[in-house]
Formats: sequence, structure tokens, C-alpha cells
Amino acid sequence: MMSSCTKKFLRQLVFYLFWTYTLDLCQSQEQFAGPYRVVVRQIDKCDESGIRQFYFSSTRINKVSRSKYFYSTNVTTETVINDDLAVELDIANFGNGGWKPHFMTLEFDQLCTSMKQTMPVLYKAIVKSVRSDCPFQPGTYEVKDVDMDDLKVGPIMPNFPYGKYRADFYVKKNNVTIGCSRTYADVVPAKRTRPQKKQKTNSI
Repeated sequence: MMSSCTKKFLRQLVFYLFWTYTLDLCQSQEQFAGPYRVVVRQIDKCDESGIRQFYFSSTRINKVSRSKYFYSTNVTTETVINDDLAVELDIANFGNGGWKPHFMTLEFDQLCTSMKQTMPVLYKAIVKSVRSDCPFQPGTYEVKDVDMDDLKVGPIMPNFPYGKYRADFYVKKNNVTIGCSRTYADVVPAKRTRPQKKQKTNSI
């Protein structure tokens, strides 16, 4: 049975995909959206981070190959991380020389459950890195070498418009912002997989 946060997310997604599909029909010369991967360029503080009971430090993005990046950071929380927390995602896109806020706004009522459902690969990578599962107790956790290819919302949002984006992740407790992280990223077409060559069979 779907949780309330998943139903709310799906309603927002249906509206979003409707106008995405409409815009896509108008793009006769180039592809507007499709299968994608996220290339994170920079991770920074938000303009407003609330009371800072949840924050990141020593954040690093390591390029390990021409197109692969690993993400490492220290996460400090002064409160228990569980489904009592909510997340608000405010995405801005870049165009005409500047950032356009509120390109997409999503709300997740249950932090842990929502992340498991929408980004299961990333969630498992974080659990493996910190050697703990949700709920996470107060403290500082080292998240090390998370593959950036795991960032996309694969199961629910397999396609996304290509371009430059800025995403603010607000973590809230009882409608009070306790922390925020800002990510700058490019959404680019997914890598094409080469079809495997058929093995030749020798007739006897």
C-alpha cells in the first residue's frame, strides 16, 4: 500500500509530466527530455539554513574518470533522523543568463520512507557508507565515495528535462527548517549502452 507521501509525490509528478510532455512535442529539432544522469558540479550552503541542527561539512566531489564522480561529506545532526522529519525540494533552472526559482517544488512528509521509495539506490549507498540504517541517532556521520550516478530518482522519474539546475534541500521538523543543502548540477542524456555482439556459432 502506498504511503501518503508517495501519493502526494505522484500527484505532483503527474502534473509535471503533463507539461513536460507538452513542451517535448514542441521540440522538433532537438530532444528536450529523456533518460538522464546527474552531473553534480558544486555543493554549497543555502541562503537560508534555518536553525542548523542538520548540516554538511568537509564536502568533496572527486572525479574518478572522465564521466564518473564520487561524493563524500560529513553529516552532522543534533536531532534523530527519522520519518518525523520532512524534506522540501526547491529546484531552479538556468536560462537567459540567470536562475529561475521554483522550476519544480516537491514535498516529502516522511524523510526516510520517501528516500527509500524515490531514490533506493542512493539510500542503500548511504546506509552502506555510514554503516547504519534509519532512524539515525544524533551525531556526525561520514558519507564516503557515493557514486553520483545514484542521485537520480530512477523508479519514479525515469525521464527529466536536460539543462542546468540548482536544488535546495530543506530538512524540516514541525514545519521549522533545521538545515539546508544547495546542489548545482547538470542533467545530461544518459550514457548509451552498446549492444552486445552476437557470438558466432560454428556449425558442425
